Amino acid sequence: MRFLFPLLAALTAPFAAALSEADLLGRWSCSTSYPEINAKIDDVRIFNADGTTTSDGTTLFFIRDGLLQYTTHNEETWTLKDGVLRVETVKSTVERAMPPRIQKMLDEKPDVAAFEAKMFGVLRGVKAGDAVSLTVDKADKQQLNMHDERDNPTECTRAEAKPAAKQQKGK
Repeated sequence: MRFLFPLLAALTAPFAAALSEADLLGRWSCSTSYPEINAKIDDVRIFNADGTTTSDGTTLFFIRDGLLQYTTHNEETWTLKDGVLRVETVKSTVERAMPPRIQKMLDEKPDVAAFEAKMFGVLRGVKAGDAVSLTVDKADKQQLNMHDERDNPTECTRAEAKPAAKQQKGK
């Protein structure tokens, strides 16, 4: 049994090794799960050839009484080396996006409101220079599966066709 995991790693390594920086360029729809804290991030991320990326998305915290919902916008830089995608924050903004029913519940339940304020503070605490490293588990031109240092999975699907390379003038 102890040899099974190295064997599986060896079999899946070609998928991660096949990913190039050029393969990342373009628009991706991504979903990251955080099971330990009952949270999820869904975003649309654009990887640019100049090493920058932008994302717009929604962060959800699943609580007993419903969903705490936030919208996010991030501007970041990215590098890909040895099957690890490193994304570093340049600028991050977050706004509350609670449906009326959830806002009413927050107004009526101080303990839940205190928890929400704490989560909002954590999200607003993302600052320039914060970085995450994502190990690429499987990749092709249409799908990308990764995980962070705590094994939280990120699954991405290409949201549009990769832009064609520009042709030289006169050809």
